[in-house]
Amino acid sequence: NVVRDIMHAIDIFDDQGLFSRFSIPMTTFVHFIDEIKRGYDSDAPYHNSLHAFDVMHVCYLLITKCGAEKYLESFNILSILV
Repeated sequence: NVVRDIMHAIDIFDDQGLFSRFSIPMTTFVHFIDEIKRGYDSDAPYHNSLHAFDVMHVCYLLITKCGAEKYLESFNILSILV
């Protein structure tokens, strides 16, 4: 579901404070996520937009659950998630 994936991405970026730290307008972010999703071949069995979201989510979990936030600058977190 496109809306669900966008909402999850918004939650991840919001949790990390990336919207405010980098002055990212919500409309710009939603458009960016939509463009990313459209860039993937929806018929690809593995390397598709769902896989891209899974990778971002695993990176988010590693950052938060392993305490990497203490050692990374906001720019590093943004770079990892994008």
